[in-house]
Amino acid sequence: MTQPIPQITERDIKRLITREFPNENYDEVYSILCVYGKESYEKESLRVYADSIKLSEGKLELLKKYIDAAKCDYRDIMSWAEYPTYSKSWSDMKDLSANEQNQIMDSDWQQYQNWFNKN
Repeated sequence: MTQPIPQITERDIKRLITREFPNENYDEVYSILCVYGKESYEKESLRVYADSIKLSEGKLELLKKYIDAAKCDYRDIMSWAEYPTYSKSWSDMKDLSANEQNQIMDSDWQQYQNWFNKN
């Protein structure tokens, strides 16, 4: 069972900032994101940016919170944004069949894609 992984570009980040933070200064939002990714252990910056944007729901305070959380463990941000149901149920997954696990993963992936691709 392999989870799909989003492929994020700089262009996607620009689009997401503009879409999710329409009333905010673009440069301010981008500067909050760029706090993450300066250290060698801070991996997958663009993916973390997109996931933090998703989780923040257009609120700068939340964006800062999620970027700070990513600096501690970026995998948390990815899990919460990309696989919310799966990550909340992780400890119970061993009790589910592979088919049930796949259904949860597929549902989570679909919700992420719906958010990512909306206009």
